[in-house]
Amino acid sequence: MRKTLLVFVLLILCLSAWTQEDNWWVGKPIEDIRFEGLLSVSEYDLEGITNQYIGEPFTDTLSWELQSKIFALDYFESYSIDAVEGSQGTDSVVIEFTVKERPLVDEIIINGNKNLRDSEILDTVLLKRDDMVTRNKVRLDAEAIRTLYIEKGYPDAEVSGRFEKNQEGRAVVYFDVNEGAQTRIKNIYFSGNSFVSDSTLKRRLETKEQGLFSSGIYQESTIEQDKRIILSYYWERGYVDAQIVEVRQTPTPEQEDEDRNYVDITFYIEEGSQYTYGGVEFQGNTLFTDEELQELIRQEKGAVLNRTALQADFTRVANLYFDDGYIFNQIDRREIRNEQERSISYVVEIVERGRAHIENIIIKGNTKTKDHVIEREIPLEVGDVFSREKIVQGLQNLYNTQYFSAVNPETPAGSVDNLMDLVINVEEGKTIDLNFGISFTGGITGFPMVGFINLADKNFLGRGQEISIGAEVSTQSQSIDLAFKENWLFGHRWYGGINFGFEHLLIDGAYQDLIAPNNIGAPDPYDSYEEYEWAIENGEGVNSDYLMEYDSYEASLGVSTGYTWNTWLGRIGLGTGLSTSLNYIWYDDEVYRPYSSDVRDNLETWLPITRLWTSLSFDTRDLIYNPSKGYYLNQRFTYTGGFLPSTRDYLRSTTTGDIYFTLLDTIIGKSYRFRSILGFHTEFAFILPQFNGDLAATDADLLYIDGMTVALGWPRVLGGQSRWDSRLNLTFPIFEQFLWFDNFASATVMYLRDENDPHLGLEEFRDMQLEDFKFTLGSGLKLTIPGIPLGFYFAKRFKILDDGIEWQPGPLFKDEDDPDSGLDFIIAFTMTM
Repeated sequence: MRKTLLVFVLLILCLSAWTQEDNWWVGKPIEDIRFEGLLSVSEYDLEGITNQYIGEPFTDTLSWELQSKIFALDYFESYSIDAVEGSQGTDSVVIEFTVKERPLVDEIIINGNKNLRDSEILDTVLLKRDDMVTRNKVRLDAEAIRTLYIEKGYPDAEVSGRFEKNQEGRAVVYFDVNEGAQTRIKNIYFSGNSFVSDSTLKRRLETKEQGLFSSGIYQESTIEQDKRIILSYYWERGYVDAQIVEVRQTPTPEQEDEDRNYVDITFYIEEGSQYTYGGVEFQGNTLFTDEELQELIRQEKGAVLNRTALQADFTRVANLYFDDGYIFNQIDRREIRNEQERSISYVVEIVERGRAHIENIIIKGNTKTKDHVIEREIPLEVGDVFSREKIVQGLQNLYNTQYFSAVNPETPAGSVDNLMDLVINVEEGKTIDLNFGISFTGGITGFPMVGFINLADKNFLGRGQEISIGAEVSTQSQSIDLAFKENWLFGHRWYGGINFGFEHLLIDGAYQDLIAPNNIGAPDPYDSYEEYEWAIENGEGVNSDYLMEYDSYEASLGVSTGYTWNTWLGRIGLGTGLSTSLNYIWYDDEVYRPYSSDVRDNLETWLPITRLWTSLSFDTRDLIYNPSKGYYLNQRFTYTGGFLPSTRDYLRSTTTGDIYFTLLDTIIGKSYRFRSILGFHTEFAFILPQFNGDLAATDADLLYIDGMTVALGWPRVLGGQSRWDSRLNLTFPIFEQFLWFDNFASATVMYLRDENDPHLGLEEFRDMQLEDFKFTLGSGLKLTIPGIPLGFYFAKRFKILDDGIEWQPGPLFKDEDDPDSGLDFIIAFTMTM
C-alpha cells in the first residue's frame, strides 16, 4: 500500500513539473496581441480592447476575460488562440488569434410584403450592404420590421429573418413577411361617461375613425396613450377616481375587403365622484414658513380639484428645497377625504435634512471635447451647494454650444452623508461641417446667385473654439474668408474673434457724371438734383446707357468681441468690432467718369478703410430661419473714418425690429399641422456725416433698393442716405420644413445722398410724405430651407398720391386697354437676422 501511494505521489509531481514547463507563458508579460485572418475588421477596431492587456502578466483568468470581450464583439464566426514567444524569447509572450470573420451583407431581400414597399421596410432595418451580419442583428431587424407593421395597423404581422452565404462567401439576408390583415377603426364609442360627451372625448384622442382626413389605423400603443388622455381629462376636473376598466374592439359586421379588418372601439369608463379641493397643511417645515409654502399652491380652496395642477403645486414645493440644496429631504403627501362634502385635503409631511454639497463633478462620454469646456458651462463647482436650477441652466448651456446631441445628468450619493456627485453624461454630435453648393443674396451687386464652399469646425480640437475657411464665387463677386473665434476669454463667457478676407466685386449700374456740366449734384442724364429725385420717386430708374461698371478689390482684417446673456426674458447680445481694409478700384477713365467723387479718388490706388462697430440685440424668437413667435430688436452703429485711418468718412445707424405671432395652430387629420404665422419687419437705416461734417462714401457704403430684399419688385436704386423699409407677412405651411404659402405687403422710402449737401438725405427723411413711399402687395411661395431663403411671388406695385392710388404697370397678365394693369414676378430673399 505504501509503495502504491509513493508511486502515485511521484507521478503527480512529475506531471506537475511537466505542466509547468509546458505552460511557459503563464506569468510572462504580454508583449503584443495579434490577429490572423482579418479581412474587413481592422486591428484598430480591436485596439480598444487589446491595448489594456499589453504589459500585463499572462494568467488563465486574463485569457478568459480577453476572449470573452473579443467574443462579445460578434465579429467572428470562430477563432483559435495561441501563445508564441516574444522578441526576447520566453521572457515575454505574444498572443495570436486566428479568426474567421462573419460574412458581409451582399443583398437584403424582402419576401411576402404586399402593402408596404421594399424601400419603406429597408429604411427601418439597421443592416446595410457591406455591414457584418450576425443572427442577433437579423433578429433585431426582424423585430423592427414587425414593429413597423404594427404601427401601420397590422397587429397580426409575422416577420422572420435569416441569411445564407452566396458563392462569393457574402451574405444574402432574407426577411420573410406574413402581413396579415390591416385593422382599421370604423367607430369609436364610450360607455359609462355622463359628465362629458362622446364628441368632447373623441376630439382629444390620438386614435381616429377612418374618414376623409384619417386612415383610422388601429395601433395598440396609441390606444394606451388615449387611455391616459381620457384619465387626465377627468383628473383635471375633479374625478380623481376615474378609471378605464376596459377597451374593447368589436369586429364590424361588414368587411369591405380581404386585406383589411374593420373594428369598433369602445372605452368603458367608471367616472366616480367629483371632488373639490379642501386645502393643504404642512408639517415638519422649519426652513420655510407655512406662508412661503402656501404661496406655491395655486389651487383655490373650494374649487374643483385639478389633480394635474395640484401635482405641479407640490413639485414647486419640492423644487423650493431642491434649488436651495436640500435634496435629501423626505416629502410625503397624505390625502384626507370628506365624503360628505366631496372634498379632498392634504397633509404634506416634510422631514428636513442638511444641504447637499457637490463632492465631485464627473464628465462622461466626451471623446473630443475637453473636460474644462464642459465644466465651464455648468454654473457649479466642487464644494458648492446643490442647485437644481443651476443644473438645468448648465444643461441648457451645453445644448446651446451645439456640440452634443444628448446631455443627461446623474446625482449619485457621495462618500458620506450630505455629499453627492454630479455626473454629466454627454453624447457628442457632429461639429465639423463641409458645405458647398449655391446660395442666394441680394445687395449692391445685381447677380443674386453665388457658388460657395465652406469648411468649419465649431469645436476646434475639442477646445470650444470656432474656425472656418470659405470661398464664394459668382459672375460679379469672388471672395475668400478665414475666421477664428474663442468663445471664452479669460475664463468668462466673452467671445473674441479675428477674420481675414479678400473680395473682388464688379459693381454694375453705377451712376456717371460724364456729360457737362459736371458736379451739379445729379448723375447723368439729369440737369439738377430735383429732376433726378423726381424720377427716382416715380419709379424711373436711370437708363442703362448712362450707367457704368467698375472693379473693386478689398483685403480686410477684422477683430470682434461680445457677450450673449441667456435670460428668462430672452437672449441679450452685446458686440463690438474693428475692421480695417485696403480698397482698390479700377475702371477705364478714358471712357467713364463715376458720379461719386470717392470712387474717382480711389482709381488705381490702394486706400485704407477702417470701421468700428457696436451692436446691441434682444431676441426671443423660437427659430431664426422660420420664426413662429417672439420678437427681435437690434441696434447697430458703425463709425467709419474720423480719427481712424480711412479714406471713407461716415457714420451708419441701423435699427431693426421683427415680431411674430401664431394666429392658428391645429392638427388636421392624423398628423398634418396647419399653422398661420403673422410677421412684421421694419428697419431704419441712416448714413450720417462724420462728427467733423465730412461724408465720404461709395455706392458700396451707401444704402440701396435692390427689389429683392428691400422694396420688393421695385427697380434697383443706389446711393441712398436714409431708408425706412417695412414688411408684413401672413404665411401658411404647405410642407412645414420646406415650403410655405406667403402673402406680403411692403412699404419702403429712401432718400438719396446729394454730393454737394451731406445733410439733404436726412432732412428729406424728417419731412417725408406718404407719396414718397413705394408699396407692394404680393402672394407666392416661400422656401424655408436654411441657406436658400427664397420667395417666388406675383405682386402689384403702387404709390399713394394726393389724388388716389397710382398703380404701377407690370409685364404679366397685362390688359392692353389698361396701361396700369399687369403683375410683376418677384424673386425675393426672406431670411431675417
